[in-house]
Amino acid sequence: MGTRILNFFDGFTSNTTPSTPDVTGSVASPTAITAAGGITPSGFSEEMMYIAGSGGAIDITANPQIVAGTIDGQILKLYGTSDVNTVTLEDGNGLELRGSVLLGANDFIELQWNLTSWAETSRNN
Repeated sequence: MGTRILNFFDGFTSNTTPSTPDVTGSVASPTAITAAGGITPSGFSEEMMYIAGSGGAIDITANPQIVAGTIDGQILKLYGTSDVNTVTLEDGNGLELRGSVLLGANDFIELQWNLTSWAETSRNN
């Protein structure tokens, strides 16, 4: 009797296609963030938001700084678009960060919702 080597993909089928993240704003037209208003994601499982401070540099004072996620594991990527209209996020008030982060032009942070807060998974700034 011959030996059959099973292929990992034998019998594997998928009814889904990879999804692309929801994108809010753009580099040329970012979402304007206010200190008191904070950040409100769209609620998709993965979202990228291009952001800038509304009318200048802002430090978010809203509590929570980012509105609660809608599903466990939801991913939110925040991409700064301006070195003048920066956005600062602080650890606490709904965020688990490795220290504060100032998002200027081409800076970004990735967060994941854990049913309690947005936890930092990576950053580049």
